[in-house]
Amino acid sequence: MEAAIPREQLVISDELRRSVAAALDQYRLLTVRLNIQEPEYTLAGVEITISAAAEADRDRVRKEADKRLYRFLNPIEGGPDGGGWPFGRDLFPSDIYACLAGLSGVEFIEEMKLFQVLADGKRKEVTGRLPILEHGLIASSQHKVIVN
Repeated sequence: MEAAIPREQLVISDELRRSVAAALDQYRLLTVRLNIQEPEYTLAGVEITISAAAEADRDRVRKEADKRLYRFLNPIEGGPDGGGWPFGRDLFPSDIYACLAGLSGVEFIEEMKLFQVLADGKRKEVTGRLPILEHGLIASSQHKVIVN
């Protein structure tokens, strides 16, 4: 099973903050103050049940689905185009289906639940879209993939 990105990897280092500030400082108006900070991360978890083809290796299907979910719901290398999650882009259930489309050995997806993981660790099931703040990004929490 893949793992969610550790929280410390989502924090901007002081060195990077200073570097970005120095680069932007030469272009800012004198009255503008720079405030460089991390995006607001929205943690998402997926529970999905997949029906595998009779000849499929169920363990391989589960591992590949898990890998795709963690890669897709990744602020750095995820998103629809694989170049990082776009700032402020909401997450839709159809995004999850598209992420898993074409996965070898899958007959169909039986059930899919999308959750927002709150700061206290509690999970809130999302129906429809998962809204992301304009200055926010999506990041994976734990996923659960069941293959029948």
